[in-house]
Amino acid sequence: MQRFDQVVTVPGLPNVVHPPPPSSDVPPPLPLSQPPSVPPPPSSPPPLQQPKDSNLQASVSCPHHQWQGTLSKSGVHYCTIYAVREDSVACKYSTTLSEPADWPARLDVTKRTDIQHVKSTFSNTPRHKREVCRLLPSTTNDQRGIQDFISYLKQRDCAGVIKIPAGKSMGSRLLFILPYSLDTCSLLAIAPHPAECLLALVLPKEINTEQA
Repeated sequence: MQRFDQVVTVPGLPNVVHPPPPSSDVPPPLPLSQPPSVPPPPSSPPPLQQPKDSNLQASVSCPHHQWQGTLSKSGVHYCTIYAVREDSVACKYSTTLSEPADWPARLDVTKRTDIQHVKSTFSNTPRHKREVCRLLPSTTNDQRGIQDFISYLKQRDCAGVIKIPAGKSMGSRLLFILPYSLDTCSLLAIAPHPAECLLALVLPKEINTEQA
C-alpha cells in the first residue's frame, strides 16, 4: 500500500508592526476637563441695616441738623418725633449754626404759656435770635400721639414750654411748642404743609414767658 505524505503549506502570518514608543518631545494628552459650572442667579441683596444710634440726642446728618427724639408731657410719653428747621425769611441765626442743635433726647413739656403771648414775643425778638422747626411723627404709629398732643394744646389755647440747656455749640434757649394753624404759618412765614405737625419756636433763654 503506497503512502503519501501530504504537505500542507501554511501561509505565513503577516508581520505585526508595533507602534513606536512615544517620543519624549510629544506632550502627553491633556486631561479631560469639565465645562465650568454656571453660578446660580444672584439673589436679592439683603436690606441695608441702618446703624442704631443709642444716643437720640445726636443729630441725624442732614443740611438742617435734623433731630429725632420723644415727646412727652410731665413724663407721660406721647410719640416719637423728628424736627426739621424751616426756611423762613422771618428768622435765621446770624451764625452758621441752626436749629435743632443740642436738643435733649426727650422733649418733656412741664410748663405751658399763652399762645398769643408767645407769638407777640416772637415778633418782638430780633430776627437773628429766633428760629422755627417743624415737629413731625417719625412713623405712622406716632400719628395718633402727635394728634393727641395737638388736641391738648388747642383745648387749653396754650403752647408747651421746654428749657434747652446750653450744649456744645449753643447756649441755653427756650423751646415753645405750638399746635399747627394757618395763621401761625403765616406769622412765621413758612409753608403751610405738611399740616399734621407741631410748630416749635426757639427763642433766647432770657425771655420770661412760662406759666405753670
